[in-house]
Amino acid sequence: MPDSSKPCVACWQPIDNKARVCQHCGSAQRSHVINIIATAVKWAAGLTAVLTLVVVASQVRSLVAEWQKNDKVVSDYVFAARQQFAVGDNKVSQALLVKAEKLAPTNMDVRNLRLEILMDSLRTFLASRPHDFGFVEMFKNRDQQGRVDFIWRIGSNYQDVLDFMEKQEMEQLVALGVLHASKQRQSTLLAHLAWLKLLQFADDKTDIDALFAKALKKDPDNIYANALYGAWLLSLRNFRYDDEESVKQACFYFNTALKHNPQEPWVWSLWHKSLSVAGFGAARVERLKVISDMRERGVEIGSSLSWSVLLDVFGCWYDEKSETAVESQRLARERFSADELLELFQWLATRAGCMPLVDNIAATGKSPDVSKIRLIYALGLLHEGAGNLDKALYIFSKIEFEQNSYTSTVVQKAIARVKRRM
Repeated sequence: MPDSSKPCVACWQPIDNKARVCQHCGSAQRSHVINIIATAVKWAAGLTAVLTLVVVASQVRSLVAEWQKNDKVVSDYVFAARQQFAVGDNKVSQALLVKAEKLAPTNMDVRNLRLEILMDSLRTFLASRPHDFGFVEMFKNRDQQGRVDFIWRIGSNYQDVLDFMEKQEMEQLVALGVLHASKQRQSTLLAHLAWLKLLQFADDKTDIDALFAKALKKDPDNIYANALYGAWLLSLRNFRYDDEESVKQACFYFNTALKHNPQEPWVWSLWHKSLSVAGFGAARVERLKVISDMRERGVEIGSSLSWSVLLDVFGCWYDEKSETAVESQRLARERFSADELLELFQWLATRAGCMPLVDNIAATGKSPDVSKIRLIYALGLLHEGAGNLDKALYIFSKIEFEQNSYTSTVVQKAIARVKRRM
């Protein structure tokens, strides 16, 4: 091809260098200037792309470094929160996890641990009165013999607890947790949501029943769904006074909760306290049956629980004017033999650390407090019921009561009754 020629951009036939239209195919030809500009644009575009990649790579490296730094901080927060949770400091654990969540809002480890701690805190509360904000709180302890011993105390700042639960957005956390959880996990979450509504004194108890029904349908053997539902059946907001049927139903659900771990102390403690809060005769006597079951299964029974059962079941017997006390004594004698009741009382008193005081009250010459006076009087009744009339008379005669006309009358009547039988 001559130097004065160039190929056509379409048909590649040789044409004149200055030709704007191909004489062979009629195609328009680009000028030399346009070719230069096009080439320059290509190079500029390529250079821009390279520079962009360099900048993006640098930014990605910075983002990765920042993400790795945040991830390390989040991991440290989660680790520290687990440590605090393990030693029972739930408030510090939650504070650490709130910081972690700000750095990683979608981190599932953070969210799940927050839920675990919130639920752990939630199930330590029990509504103790039907119409106001009365409640008790459970504390894990060990008695002087090193036995696990749950203690229930009257809560001092109930509204603060509810405010804390609301601030921690527990309902929203539970709703998010249910979405992608297993059926067992869903059951646990729904049961705790129902318990939260109970503590909030929701106006419509059907909401609570519906949530528990869903929880039990998801996992019929779930420990939390069964135990919390059993407590709900005994709740002062959920049954008629002296409702023995509620006691029977609650017994079924508490036993189901213990199916996989008969030693679980939280379930036993919640069961006892729910019966105690219920307060009527059948519920009080059921506590003796539960204590007997605990003994048979080898469950640790601490001094506080032993003392609580003694006072709740036997401590009211001195009050002959109380229908609950009379009913409690009648049902106890129907359910247990006289010897069984006496053995149970002495066993509980020994574990509670008060049996020496009961045995030696005459020798010490000191008048015990009112609660121990009631128990000593009940012990006299138990000996009387078992036919140990000499022992019963000895106990009734030697106790030094405070100047209380009613109490003195009760003891005098007991002494006269025993003497007539001797």
